[in-house]
Amino acid sequence: MTIESARSDRFFSEEVYVRALRASPVAFSLSTLDDGRYLEVNDRFLHITGYTREEVIGGRSSDLEVWHAWADRARVVQALRRQQPVDDLELAIRTRSGEVRYVRAFFESLDVNGQQCMFCLFHDVTERRRAEEALRASEQHLQMVLNVTADAVYDWDVRVGLTRWNHGLQSLFGYTGNALRAHAWWESRIHPDDRARVTASLDETTARRAPFWSCEYRYRRADDSYAHVIDRGYFMYDDDGQPTRMVGVMVDITDRVQLAEAQVRAAMEERRRLARDLHDSVTQSLYSLTLLAEAARRLAKAGDLERVENQVARLGETAQQSLKEMRLLVYELRPLPLEQEGLIGALQQRLDAVEKRSGVNARLIVENLDRLPEPIEAALYYIAQEALNNSLKHSGASNVTVNLSGEQQHVRLEVIDNGRGFDRAAIADRGGLGLTSMRERAELLGGSLTLESTPGNGTRLTVDFHRQETAS
Repeated sequence: MTIESARSDRFFSEEVYVRALRASPVAFSLSTLDDGRYLEVNDRFLHITGYTREEVIGGRSSDLEVWHAWADRARVVQALRRQQPVDDLELAIRTRSGEVRYVRAFFESLDVNGQQCMFCLFHDVTERRRAEEALRASEQHLQMVLNVTADAVYDWDVRVGLTRWNHGLQSLFGYTGNALRAHAWWESRIHPDDRARVTASLDETTARRAPFWSCEYRYRRADDSYAHVIDRGYFMYDDDGQPTRMVGVMVDITDRVQLAEAQVRAAMEERRRLARDLHDSVTQSLYSLTLLAEAARRLAKAGDLERVENQVARLGETAQQSLKEMRLLVYELRPLPLEQEGLIGALQQRLDAVEKRSGVNARLIVENLDRLPEPIEAALYYIAQEALNNSLKHSGASNVTVNLSGEQQHVRLEVIDNGRGFDRAAIADRGGLGLTSMRERAELLGGSLTLESTPGNGTRLTVDFHRQETAS
């Protein structure tokens, strides 16, 4: 026997082929082309499908329902009848438990003892397929987030110096065109007064190999105006500690910054107003007290007791008025109780803290009214507060009543005092008592403000509005 024939007998016998296929880590099956009856399978096939050898050999693929889609088998059979092999086909199979798994298969037509058969090799790609589907779903979810977010999201390739942006580059800053921009392009649009600080912060973060970076700065829009932004990003580093990528988001906080600046300006204006009030009312009252006291001292020294008594009475009245105004200023310096207490609680707290402690008989009467929307309660509170301030400062009233009532959609606020009253025409000409501000607040509610007063007969301020009008 020659070496060649020995090799042929030893290595290319049918037994060797069968053993190799049975031991292969790739699943193998041999079935008849006509009726799909299995002639041979290997252990890997049994492991993937979950069947035993006894269940498979001699059984038909249609009975075992191995093919998840029978149309897939029909297309393979049609190709093999034309002697066309089917290579690298991904399809679904059904296991014994009913689970659907995905395989990548190779099919070839073989003649076995005069019968055309289907030779199949396949390997399980289910986990890879599921990972790819999960990745696609994740990418779709991420894309949805990027599409709906109002912020500018970016992906900076540090090594090549290019940054890819989402739609926020246009919607926030007005830049149209290519979403792929050079990193230097972004840097050049940082406000000149902020640029060195921002770049130094980036360099310091990467020098420490820190993953997180955050900075607040001004960024130039396409129309050359500047937006205030907070920029937050995460760095990725290679094995040598060099930054490779940064994913981040720029949030436009211009409105927040402008609101904070407006609040500071409002606080400064309020401080100036309080300073004016201190000068115009309390300081002048205290100065009047010193003059009255000095006059009383001189009259007492001269022995004019009758006039001394009059001066002392005036001194007491002036001191009482000064005390009222001081209590009012102290109350205005306290935090507003509106958010915690609501309109009713805040008004009651105001009457208790200011009017009642100033000797004024103050009442709050509420009928058929619960909590109102916050903007409405705020407007009504400021109107009532301004009216009460006017009464305390100017009317000399001993009784003040605040009425709050609600009937269906109608709401009414009344502030009534029994003070000295005033000439409405004269007040209207001067635009005093904060009437313009109170009327504007009432009109913002979609309502009206009326003022009734005559000298010697007290004052009644009324605000009427319908809640439906404000809701619209």
